[in-house]
Amino acid sequence: MNSLASLDPRRSLGAAVGWLILAVSVGLAIIAGLWAGTTVRDTLISQQRQRLEAAADHIATELSLGIGLRQQALEAAAAILAPQLARRRIESVEPVLEDVRQGFPEMTSIEVFDRDGQMLARADATSAAPATPNLEGRFVALTTQINTAAGVEVGALVARLDWSWADALARNLHPELDDSAGEAWMLVDQAGIVRIGPPNWLGRAEPTGKDLMRTRARPATSPALTRMGWRVQVIQPADQAEKGAHVMEWRIFATILAFGLVGAAGGLIIARRLTRRIAVIADSAERLLTGGDDGHIAIPHGSDEATRLGVALDGLFGNLTRERRELATLNAELDRRVASRTREIERLAGEARYAAQVRERLKLARDLHDTLAHSMMAMLTEIRLLKRLAKSNPDALAEELEQAEDAARHGLDEARAAITQMRFNAARDVGLGAALGEFLKRFGERTGITVDFHCAPVAGRFAETRAEVLFRIAEEALRNIERHARADRTEVNLRDTLDADGLELNIHDNGHGFDVGAKHPGHYGLVGMQEQAGLIGARLEIRSAPGHGTEVRISLRTAPDLGDE
Repeated sequence: MNSLASLDPRRSLGAAVGWLILAVSVGLAIIAGLWAGTTVRDTLISQQRQRLEAAADHIATELSLGIGLRQQALEAAAAILAPQLARRRIESVEPVLEDVRQGFPEMTSIEVFDRDGQMLARADATSAAPATPNLEGRFVALTTQINTAAGVEVGALVARLDWSWADALARNLHPELDDSAGEAWMLVDQAGIVRIGPPNWLGRAEPTGKDLMRTRARPATSPALTRMGWRVQVIQPADQAEKGAHVMEWRIFATILAFGLVGAAGGLIIARRLTRRIAVIADSAERLLTGGDDGHIAIPHGSDEATRLGVALDGLFGNLTRERRELATLNAELDRRVASRTREIERLAGEARYAAQVRERLKLARDLHDTLAHSMMAMLTEIRLLKRLAKSNPDALAEELEQAEDAARHGLDEARAAITQMRFNAARDVGLGAALGEFLKRFGERTGITVDFHCAPVAGRFAETRAEVLFRIAEEALRNIERHARADRTEVNLRDTLDADGLELNIHDNGHGFDVGAKHPGHYGLVGMQEQAGLIGARLEIRSAPGHGTEVRISLRTAPDLGDE
């Protein structure tokens, strides 16, 4: 199993390098083998084509020379026969014809005709009648005119040449034409019919198609055949012509692939030796991680990259060990400081709770002033009035008692509303804009004062603890408008500041106003509003004058984000 695991490229650098060398070597071998095999194959096919072309040229040349020689023999016989035919000595013609036929046995018959086409004499192998027509495909006629010395035509000499001699001549010239490989030559007449060739092609049109390799003799090599319109060609089936080339192609491919495999094996061995030094470092590091070493990385001997890597890793591990000890010391010091800071935070938390209690007390005082104090003052005023009426106008007591009862009920309702607001923080739950909108709606319905409310979207989503304080300040300002301003219209604007890092709440009424600088003993509403604004770091401005209404403006910085608490 260990030997197999060492061949896994995911677990061994040597195996990865070896497999890479193997893949590259085999790939290059395949490419080189295919290229070389294809090149050799094309070369062999080209050589085969050239060999067949040379054979076709040689056969055509010899055939053309043979036909020319036989044509010259007929012309010589015609020269001998001319004076005899001129004297009508027919009996001396046949010996001449027989002599020519004996010199060229392939001339199966030689015939002499006069000017009128009448056969005068004949010499053939059997001295019988002319050959039957079914043998026409194996013969060709050679003709020449018989002229006297004066150039007068006296007849014609016709020889029937059997093409069997041409087949024998071609085989003697080129015995290397392999019948088993499908190599064969053929003689094609001017009509494209095969006259000499393989038996299955005789009398048929010359072969065509991509399944045959065809080579034709050049016309310059066979002038006699060219004049007759005949041509020589050598054929071979394409698969037979390429068979040897395919065999050679695969042999070259197998040879190069074998060399590639040998080279790959050598590469595997070399890669294994090169990575063995790195494996020593890796094994040492693994033992060090499991605590089974002496605290150092094994460094291979030498001065190559493996040695430098071992030295660097050993130094790095030493630095990590020292930093770990220093980190442990720092952690201990940090724990001590954390414990000290925890105690300090606990002390500050106690002080913060006490400060929160103080703020709650102040808030309760403001709420009591805003609710019960106003109601008690109204009831006190009614009681004083009742005392005077009891002495001066007892009949008006019933109406004033009803007003006193309404004042007491109104005070009780405000006290309950204040307690409800202490339990439910609308500005924190739904946002300052939505809480102000709902409150102003109820305010307008209850008091009959027209309220115009405008709220910017970002400022309206402000919903942290300070939003609740702003809501309380707005309540107090509107409550003062209801009780003291005698206004019939109020405008409330909640918008972002120009620098977009805060918001501004502006409340303006068209009441009779008051002198801001004058003293108002016993009235703590404005003081409470200033105190609440100061608690959240807001700036409160009150602008008013008798007969000109009142404007309350609160500015609060909310950066960095209006929606964050």
